[in-house]
Amino acid sequence: MDEATPAINAMCLAETGRNIQGESWPLYSHAAGGGSHTLVLLAFDTVWIKIFGTSRASFRAVSGFFILLTTLGLVLIAHDAAKLIPPADKKTDQVMRSAFPRLALLAALVSPWAFHFSRVGWDPPVAPAFMIAAMAAVLRSHPAGRASFIWSLVAGACAALSMIAYAPLRAVIPLVLFLEIVLLWSITPGWPDRWRLLRNMIFASIAAAALLASTISMLLDGKINERMNNIAIWRPDWMNEHAISTPHWRFLVETFLDNMLVHLKPSFLFFDGDAVLRQSPHISGQLSPIDILALAMVAFVLVLAIARIIRGTIPDLQLQTPSSQTSRWMLAMAVAIGVCWLFALVPAALTFDGIPHAIRSLSAWPFIALFTGAILAIAWGRLPWLPPVLAIVVLLHTVHYLPAYFHAYDGAANHWFMRDMTDVIAKERREQPGKTISQIVSDHFAYSYYYDEVPWFYLMSEGRLGCTEAGDKVHAWRKTAQ
Repeated sequence: MDEATPAINAMCLAETGRNIQGESWPLYSHAAGGGSHTLVLLAFDTVWIKIFGTSRASFRAVSGFFILLTTLGLVLIAHDAAKLIPPADKKTDQVMRSAFPRLALLAALVSPWAFHFSRVGWDPPVAPAFMIAAMAAVLRSHPAGRASFIWSLVAGACAALSMIAYAPLRAVIPLVLFLEIVLLWSITPGWPDRWRLLRNMIFASIAAAALLASTISMLLDGKINERMNNIAIWRPDWMNEHAISTPHWRFLVETFLDNMLVHLKPSFLFFDGDAVLRQSPHISGQLSPIDILALAMVAFVLVLAIARIIRGTIPDLQLQTPSSQTSRWMLAMAVAIGVCWLFALVPAALTFDGIPHAIRSLSAWPFIALFTGAILAIAWGRLPWLPPVLAIVVLLHTVHYLPAYFHAYDGAANHWFMRDMTDVIAKERREQPGKTISQIVSDHFAYSYYYDEVPWFYLMSEGRLGCTEAGDKVHAWRKTAQ
């Protein structure tokens, strides 16, 4: 049902210019559970289906397309961030800079988190793509000269589209962009260039505010707040039930911090992933083996540093050498990216439903890929064994993960995916005499527990009925079933 609702809204918009509620190209269309499907996705879908059709594969491929766009954005960010590092002549410095974009690309392509959500046809994967585009545009606006104004407008527009596309990004975008701007300000020499950066960000803010005006108005009016109000940790009845005698402000702070930590627990990151089967195939954790390798390297260096501090044998690190300077810059980038990773967990931590939650924290996966790329790039030119080991790890991960993924749901209970309508259509189409899609869906409707949007989708996608005709049939069946 989470996929059928945006699909039929897109098909109806493409056919009639109105969503299933009869609204003409609205910014937000109703979704199951009190949420919304936004025009950011639906307008794109209306163009996409003209080319690729209205099959389930087609709608799911949209998510794959946006995951790939996010990956491209990560490569651009890594490339431009590496160019900010002061020049150095040593070969290891050149290796680190050139390796960063390639290793970030590799980390993105083998991310279980990204791969799984590239196969589900709904709004969440769209938002990180625009978030990363906004961050890439901010970087491009920094040294771009005459083009800086254009890049700043692109940054503001993409930030707004990300916040419109998926509500949790409204908490993430301001945090990550503020951190990025502060860091760029701190490394910019001279006040003229700093004021130019500030001017560009003012232009970006104006562009974002213009696109967000309608959303802000609807939020203030309470028109698109239902889903968040239902699951937020500040929901009055839930807070009263769980806070008991604890002051509410303290309860909110404690709950938020606890929820943040839950998203860092080993079972979520390393072993099983999200507990909900729709949100993880339970083949691995949310992190890939090379993400874990990068974290292991960080842990090893920290333990080594602590041991040296305890022994009092810290050697002269020669921090003024060009090679060390490049390493420090890369390490600083990794730390900043790690902070952005934590920022991406904020929306999920502000809810009490299904914690840890892989969808509401979906904007974390791009930062994980960048973090892994930065850490591995630091080690790339120093550890001769790293390239072959990394190749073996990626190969083994792929050989294990992909076959397991495509059979992970073979025995899944029907309630996880509600696929019995699909199975019935496939079965009865092979029988003689053949039935029409309308007949098959009608016969099965009385026994299904779907939202109306699901049979509506099959009537349009498989049965080739128009939006109005399909909707009328479903509504008539619903009345009869009741």
